[in-house]
Amino acid sequence: MKRLGIIGWGYWGRNYAKYFDSNLDAQLAEVCDLRQDMLDDARRLYPHLKITKDVKEFIRHKLDGVIIASPASMHFSLAKTFIEAGIPVLVEKPLTDSLPTAIALEKFAAKHKAKVLVGHTFLYNQSVRFLKKEIDKGTLGKLHYLEFRRQSYGPVRDDVNVIWDFAPHDLAISRYLLGDSFPITVNAHAGKFSRNGLEDIAVMTLMYPNNVMVNINVAWLYPVKIRALTILGDKKMAVFEDTNANEPVKICDTSIQYPKENDPTGASFRLGDIRIPSIAPIDPLATQLKHFVSYIKGIEKPLTPIEDGVAIVKILDAIERSIHTGREVNMK
Repeated sequence: MKRLGIIGWGYWGRNYAKYFDSNLDAQLAEVCDLRQDMLDDARRLYPHLKITKDVKEFIRHKLDGVIIASPASMHFSLAKTFIEAGIPVLVEKPLTDSLPTAIALEKFAAKHKAKVLVGHTFLYNQSVRFLKKEIDKGTLGKLHYLEFRRQSYGPVRDDVNVIWDFAPHDLAISRYLLGDSFPITVNAHAGKFSRNGLEDIAVMTLMYPNNVMVNINVAWLYPVKIRALTILGDKKMAVFEDTNANEPVKICDTSIQYPKENDPTGASFRLGDIRIPSIAPIDPLATQLKHFVSYIKGIEKPLTPIEDGVAIVKILDAIERSIHTGREVNMK
């Protein structure tokens, strides 16, 4: 049985810990955090755990893998430490908090032939995987537009802004659904309204190949929690609401009929049936964790390798440049 450790006993660290069970063929052996109250909480919930403030304890104890759920500013140095020690790592999104460090980490991992998985959790979501299959089958036809809304009232972070916190999910989904393509242009606007001086509301528009538009709205300051994706195709449309546990996906048989030449009546819309597919309620974090264990054992190839993490950081970097310059960024 593989022995794993978690660095960072915050929201994500606690979530990962819930999924260590007999079906995983791995056990959570150790937790590292700089705060004693976090370590005390880990020990209270899981009395068998070893707790430490020293990440090198994981190396001395020869753990089989490490989950890095610390603030993004620490991802580069922590991941590098374990890569050098030959220990596989699962790094929560974003891979790092800057493009230079992301590229440097990718090169370092390649040099050491390391196993690095990036926590783009929504690619392990059964609804997102269902939509990918429908798109690849041509059910929706030619894609025109993807609209993401990821908004809630907090929590406001101090290490990264709302773009680096929320947008990696939607950028990873876009990349996955659109066949690993990069946006051609990026245009973004953001505002700072909370106490920490970081952007907490942002709107991003990205143009992808084949004239596909992607619009992403993220906010820490919003009265209700929204996790929604709308996809417009020329045959059908789809809606994914992650907060709707019972009916997360709807396929809408909706299309527009264009008039014949010289027909003055204009275009007409056809509103057809709505199909609600049955999707297994499998927790994506549990799926990701099982995949990480299989990746460590050499059973599966990485679904979200370090290259994907670098690709998302490249787009985040372009978004930041657009915000700071007030101009559209051409990613060609």
